[in-house]
Amino acid sequence: MAIYLQPESFDFSTVQLESLFIEEFVPHAPILPLKVYLLGLQLLQKGQNPDLSVLATRLGTETKDVREAFEYWRDLGLVRFSASRRSEEEDIHYLSVRDLFLSNNYLLKKPLSSLDRGELYNELFRYVNEVLVSPATEIERSSVIDYLRDKDVPKELVREAFRDHAMQYARGQKVINTLRYWNDNGIESLEDLEAFKERFNLRQLNYKQVLSALGFPYTAPTKADKECIDTWLDEYAFSMDEILEKIRDITMNKRNPSMNYLHAAFRNEFEGTPRKTDTKEDLSQLSDDELLARYGIKR
Repeated sequence: MAIYLQPESFDFSTVQLESLFIEEFVPHAPILPLKVYLLGLQLLQKGQNPDLSVLATRLGTETKDVREAFEYWRDLGLVRFSASRRSEEEDIHYLSVRDLFLSNNYLLKKPLSSLDRGELYNELFRYVNEVLVSPATEIERSSVIDYLRDKDVPKELVREAFRDHAMQYARGQKVINTLRYWNDNGIESLEDLEAFKERFNLRQLNYKQVLSALGFPYTAPTKADKECIDTWLDEYAFSMDEILEKIRDITMNKRNPSMNYLHAAFRNEFEGTPRKTDTKEDLSQLSDDELLARYGIKR
């Protein structure tokens, strides 16, 4: 039995698009960069060499937005900018996604061991993919496997890291960064992770309580804010009730105290140092000689 391909009645043209591009980049790409990339690819495959203004007109946007879209793809390694011989603007070259994949995964300093390519990691990613809408891609698998070599990381933690970044761009690198962060904080099991997240969420609530007490309930804490509050709770060992009560007492006498002022107040209380009063020293009882000596004036 022969198999035939029905010829097309009309030639509307087609675009040749690499499967790796769809798997690795389409799920996470912003809309405008995706439109720019596809339209430029279509015109190039038709034998045209469009400039930025042509793409901007076709897409109903500004030329600078089209350039920013290509800069997005340049940063990912899918296009290259070069000096143009015809104009002051740079030329843009589309690069092969397959070449990018091969250069990132097969030009390694040392080959992967047989263990890396064995059933151990296949089983791991079957376990990970159970919680993912979009399964881990080959690039993600390779980068995560490279990080996991010579490390004893439970598969439950790997799956949780993928779950946390399930729908994010550059998922593989973010998973690696998360696993490294957890390792630096001594997290070795799901129980450790749950306890860590509980402490983290409680501390975020503490930051919000302090800022709310100061009249800023919708303001995100700065790094300095966090460092001060962490010191009050961890080093000075004040409870949240004590902190909020002291802030209430301070704000009754001073409007909008700075975090630096509050930190000094808590430090003084922790060290047992009394606060300075705002009363002025009575100098009326001093003699003229004593007054001159006080200010370092010689007769």
